[in-house]
Amino acid sequence: MQIDKSLRLLVTSECPYHCTYCHREGMREDFFELLDVNDYEFLMQLLKLKFGINKVSLSGGDPCGRKDIWEIGYAAKKLGLTCVVVTKGLLLKEIGMIDQINFSIDTLNYNLYSKITGVKGKFLDKTITKVVEAKSKRLKVFINTVILEGINDDKKNFDELLAFCSSHKVDEWRLVEKMDVDKPINMHNLYIEDYARKMGIKIDRLPGIQKTFIYKEVPVTLYRCNCSAIWLAKRYIPESLFLSPDGNLLLCMRDDKKIDLLTFIKNRDQNSIVKIIKSINFAKICPVLKRIR
Repeated sequence: MQIDKSLRLLVTSECPYHCTYCHREGMREDFFELLDVNDYEFLMQLLKLKFGINKVSLSGGDPCGRKDIWEIGYAAKKLGLTCVVVTKGLLLKEIGMIDQINFSIDTLNYNLYSKITGVKGKFLDKTITKVVEAKSKRLKVFINTVILEGINDDKKNFDELLAFCSSHKVDEWRLVEKMDVDKPINMHNLYIEDYARKMGIKIDRLPGIQKTFIYKEVPVTLYRCNCSAIWLAKRYIPESLFLSPDGNLLLCMRDDKKIDLLTFIKNRDQNSIVKIIKSINFAKICPVLKRIR
């Protein structure tokens, strides 16, 4: 299976939700939105040409909080890149013609939804409405469900979400293992496999960080939410680059290491950006790689 080389543009750090499992994509502080559409287009084009980036995910925060979110998406499409927006749906006022929207839905129960996300349970209705709208526009729709032990990992919640994904013909339902960036890494954790077996899915250990299959006519992916370094060991090549809204390249979710590219982006300094990215040594940055070298 070919792995996408993905650029994750964290276009805002703002989000109305307060999800219990949120790791903010490695953003340990709030960032000003200093990059505009032209800056993003320049960077996407450069990384496509020099590093083979073929996919862009617009994330955050909730990217739909930015007024120019679809302009950024159109810029990606114009460059021939696959464009994905990752959102919970509350701030999604309109839907632009991109490739895919990943909606986060951890439960269909109002009370539980409120407990997990920190917003009113009825806000879930707007997300569901946008799922229907996105499908009507022929966009791919993925549903991301973070599995929280003792909270939403029961069979009733699983069956309700499975039925929802089936009835709305979602393109993929991702069951995601919670990632605790502030806790020691357990390289032998089998929680997502144990959960799947309890739900009636016959599964052994994941062959890597994910496994996709058809379950009762629904495309399901079991996803171990952790860095690929755990599985690629000494030969770590990052499949994703994370860029904060103020132009910082974020290097690790478990650390505050970052590289400021803002001036180089604003000055359209291609050579410096390429040189900086090529010089990054993840083996010295990643806490997993440090331990297993």
